[in-house]
Amino acid sequence: MGLNHTTASKAAFITGLVVVIVPLLSALPGVALPGSLKPTIDTYAGALLAFVGLVLLTTPAGSGAGLFSGIGLGEWLCLGCAVAFAAHLLMLARAAPRVSARRLGTLQIGFAALVMLVTLPLGGRMHFHGTAMVWIALGVTAVLATAAAFTIQSWAQQHMPASHTALIFTLEPVFAWLTSLFFFGERLGGRALLGAGFILGGIILAELRPTSRGRSQLLPIAGA
Repeated sequence: MGLNHTTASKAAFITGLVVVIVPLLSALPGVALPGSLKPTIDTYAGALLAFVGLVLLTTPAGSGAGLFSGIGLGEWLCLGCAVAFAAHLLMLARAAPRVSARRLGTLQIGFAALVMLVTLPLGGRMHFHGTAMVWIALGVTAVLATAAAFTIQSWAQQHMPASHTALIFTLEPVFAWLTSLFFFGERLGGRALLGAGFILGGIILAELRPTSRGRSQLLPIAGA
């Protein structure tokens, strides 16, 4: 809905604020997991570095302060998405150690499907035109981006904090650019390449630097 009222570059930038929102929320009393490490200066520095990279990667050169002018409905909806994504990561970090990844993934997908079914009429008259591209899109979004992604994320967050998950999620625009390169021949410019490098630097900084307990710790990620 937000993309109906704003540009893709603004939507990517605003929803990318999850990188900053997660460590800020996790520092609040009652939000952080019992016994978990508090966000360190390296976590905040990594989040800031990745955030700057996200700006460079998703906004055109010379946008400057104009990016923040004329905040409308679309921008507010995307900001709400960023807050919701952050809350999702934090809640998964709390639930993942207690519930199996398969069950947690099934519960998330089932509840989301139920909510979408109930609220679908609010989007206007329903219709379905089953072209080949629609079926391909359904397969990618339903199987890979939903069923597989939710289950894998539920498993991965048993082994890593939500702040690091949020940083890794900043790779989403990097993968989007790579997909565009392989399938559509679109190439990264110097600004976008710099942004991708900042994102990777932020992830490395948060993952490899010493934790607040004074010891070096490399947290496992999905697939490790």
